[in-house]
Amino acid sequence: MERTVLLLLLISGPASIVTYRAFSAPSGSSVTIPCHYKKMCKHHVKYWCKIYYWIYCSTMVRSDSPRSKGDVSIADDPDQLVFTVTMRNLQEKDAGWYWCGVEI
Repeated sequence: MERTVLLLLLISGPASIVTYRAFSAPSGSSVTIPCHYKKMCKHHVKYWCKIYYWIYCSTMVRSDSPRSKGDVSIADDPDQLVFTVTMRNLQEKDAGWYWCGVEI
């Protein structure tokens, strides 16, 4: 039986606006998640982290360091004001809450 992995995404903007989105994909597949940001953040570091508790965020990849770690990669497109995170080979352990972040 094929299982589905559910990723719940928190997106926080520079004005502390938070939106929620859900992505689901079959176990073993990949998902690419777009994270849009404002022009004022164009040259700032972007990051992707998994949230275990609201005040803690475990950074998985950043745009200023190795942009790939294991099955997770990040790519910034400042001309389009979006960075994307790709998670490959999704497993049940990957289900949970994630955060698109921009260092200000």
